[in-house]
Amino acid sequence: MSDNPNEQENPIVDVPPDPPPAAEPKTPDSGGDDHMIPKAVLDKEKTKRRELEAKLKAIEEEEKDRKQKEALERGEHVEIIAELQPKAEKAERYEKQVQERVATKIESLPEDLRTLVPNFPDPMDTWDWLQTAEAAGVFTPPKPPNTDAGAQGDKPEVFELTDGERGIARQLGLSDEEYARGKDTNTFDD
Repeated sequence: MSDNPNEQENPIVDVPPDPPPAAEPKTPDSGGDDHMIPKAVLDKEKTKRRELEAKLKAIEEEEKDRKQKEALERGEHVEIIAELQPKAEKAERYEKQVQERVATKIESLPEDLRTLVPNFPDPMDTWDWLQTAEAAGVFTPPKPPNTDAGAQGDKPEVFELTDGERGIARQLGLSDEEYARGKDTNTFDD
């Protein structure tokens, strides 16, 4: 208590603050930040969308069929077939030629190497494989090492020309090696 008689005691009273105003439901038009759509509405819209997409696809299929029928009625298919027929025949001839070449190439291989050749569905793939394998030396037997004791190492060819032959080679614009090889074969090709 206070010593001053003029002061009255104020008891502290807990008064709850005013309740906040009731929240109004937010709609897209109300400008609220929260754009929650009820699940039932969302599911209904998704179902509508799927139905419309199915209808659109059906309409596109009908349009495609209609255009094909019109093309058939106008006789365009005859023109297309006439244009593609020679190309198809040419492709068949090429495929047959490639198959024959592949068969010939495989037959020329030794029996034990034929099993190495894969059987591709497209004969052109088999032909490409054969060409690559041949270039890599798969079908070439290895060269045995030289066991002749007197022939060790590769010796360079020696071209012995007379001074007159060297002069002729210079006049012809040939090196000594080219002239010597040409002299042996009686040709001077490059």
